[in-house]
Amino acid sequence: MRLHHFLLRSPAWRELDCYARAALVELYSIYNGENNGEIGMSERRLAGVLNCSRPTARTALRQLREHGFIRVRERGSFNRKIPHATEWILTEFPVGSALPSKDFMRWTPAENRAVKFSRVKEVYPPGKGGLPAQELEGPKNAVAGQ
Repeated sequence: MRLHHFLLRSPAWRELDCYARAALVELYSIYNGENNGEIGMSERRLAGVLNCSRPTARTALRQLREHGFIRVRERGSFNRKIPHATEWILTEFPVGSALPSKDFMRWTPAENRAVKFSRVKEVYPPGKGGLPAQELEGPKNAVAGQ
């Protein structure tokens, strides 16, 4: 499976916690190019795969929904003759003949959310591909006397 640079650089991806990122990778691993919208994953199964609790798995799926990476096609239920897991749509990929919506690319952080500060500032040079260069804020390590 491939994680594209546009996805990895999106504000939605950067805002996800590690469990939500791992959950998305698990959902991508089920996708075979033709089964988008038929990707069954329950909270219980995801918790087992990620080796975490059900509430943590539920939070990961909620984050993925809120950030626009996945949508529910059919809600799972135990009240049917044959219980089944929720079926998910990955918004990065097409569903049938419909184009992918890539809802995560339109996601923006809430304005009232506290700004996260980091010691590392990413710099994206215009017109250059590949991974972003990183630049430490503050003085660089310099050899004495230079």
